Amino acid sequence: MASFKKIFWINVIIVAFNLRAPITAVGPIIDIIKDKYYLNSTVAGILTSLPLIAFGGISFIVGYFSPIRAIVFGIFLIFLGEIIRSYFGVYGLFLGMLAMGCGIAIANVLLPSFIKEKFPKKMASIMGIYSLVLSISSIIGIALAIPLLSVFDLAGAMFFWAIFSFVALVVYYSQAKNGRFFRIKKKAHKKINLFINLTT
Repeated sequence: MASFKKIFWINVIIVAFNLRAPITAVGPIIDIIKDKYYLNSTVAGILTSLPLIAFGGISFIVGYFSPIRAIVFGIFLIFLGEIIRSYFGVYGLFLGMLAMGCGIAIANVLLPSFIKEKFPKKMASIMGIYSLVLSISSIIGIALAIPLLSVFDLAGAMFFWAIFSFVALVVYYSQAKNGRFFRIKKKAHKKINLFINLTT
């Protein structure tokens, strides 16, 4: 049981960290992105809104897929999106942000579902820590956005966050071989799914 809890906490923290920083890191450097890709303020606003659009759309279909496969796919989308937005031009910038938003939406639904199913009596405290990690991730994304530009170019600064999603992908892919570890009841999953959609 202790081993299970340790793995559980590692998984939650690793994934939660990837759900905010890659997105919040865009805000402080949006003017630099606008200059490089010749975007006006309206188009830049659409760019930063893409993840929110994905949150509201993709979350509704998550409940129809296997939780572990879906969460691995979600992390993969985050990783792939970070690569595409960094190195595939202006179209890749938009496509990558959309892919990241879809991946984040998937994980946003699945992690609370997993917590509710495995630790129903401790859900409040665990969700509190989960929310704390999300907040820390948001702050780190904002805090490191500009300093990263002193080390890398714009593409490298955006790609930097792919390191963390790659780690999460490796961890969760290894767990995918044990489907029982992540199996949750569909009823609980759908309730959390609805809650996340409403809050989104």
